[in-house]
Amino acid sequence: MTPVTKWAVLGDSCTGTSHRTRNTPCQDAFRYEAFGEFAEWLVIAVADGAGSAAHSEIGAKLVCDEFISRVPNIEPDKLANRDEIIELFATVRDTVIAEAERLNAVPRELACTVLLCVIGPTMATFAQL
Repeated sequence: MTPVTKWAVLGDSCTGTSHRTRNTPCQDAFRYEAFGEFAEWLVIAVADGAGSAAHSEIGAKLVCDEFISRVPNIEPDKLANRDEIIELFATVRDTVIAEAERLNAVPRELACTVLLCVIGPTMATFAQL
């Protein structure tokens, strides 16, 4: 019998009142994806762009997209390993640096905080930077 996992995820990003007043874009992003043979794993990435950074909305979206695309390619058991998580974050950081170069900006201009969550049948991992 095939196990069935159904994930329910609820989230939203909206432009806050101070951003509307200053005519700045929403600088938050979130992404999620179920993965695994039976979609028994769930990865969630949430990012809050730094308000002082000129391109933080780009950084927040990019970071979330990168985690969502990379995590399903990693053995889930490795995601419980601190060194693997650090390497994952470093890889995503390298992508942000490359995007900053493409935009002719310093990486700080894409700054954001990020929360990563991976939940599955045998473990859960949470990381924040």
